[in-house]
Amino acid sequence: MYPKGLLASRFTNKSKMKRVFNTKEQLHHAYILEGSESQLPKLLEFIKDLFNFPSGHADVFIHTADMFGVEDAQILISKNSQNAVHGGEKIIISTLRSISHQAQNNLLKTLEEPSLGTYIFLISPSASIFLPTIRSRVHVLESFSDGEVDIASEVGGKKKSSGDSSVDGMGDGMNTVSI
Repeated sequence: MYPKGLLASRFTNKSKMKRVFNTKEQLHHAYILEGSESQLPKLLEFIKDLFNFPSGHADVFIHTADMFGVEDAQILISKNSQNAVHGGEKIIISTLRSISHQAQNNLLKTLEEPSLGTYIFLISPSASIFLPTIRSRVHVLESFSDGEVDIASEVGGKKKSSGDSSVDGMGDGMNTVSI
């Protein structure tokens, strides 16, 4: 079992990670996790631990698409608008390798303001496949599959400015953290 907040297989500072993600309230509403579909079990374990969701929980929706298109975006938007089955939080996870510009435009409002208690995780090989407008609405966790962690305590809830040393200095408003 992974400690709360474990998003990778090994960490350079486990106690810092526990402080970052030890409560649901510290989570941002949307993340891009750079990695592959093989990282899904780690994310599910994190969700199971943090939300006390049993395996196969009805409020955890998993969607997979090689090429994420408009229809895929509509599915996620629809899931966002539905009430949680058990009346609490719901988790939307999508693994994708590429995403169309139109699908991203369709997701903008949902990623900016998901319904209350909804957390969205997009797993992709690189955050660079997303438009800057998408990246500015989410926290980007780089090198999700590498296993090394260098994470700022603000990742759990506060957005950082692009001038902060814990944020990737790309200057495009991305909220980026290396893990």
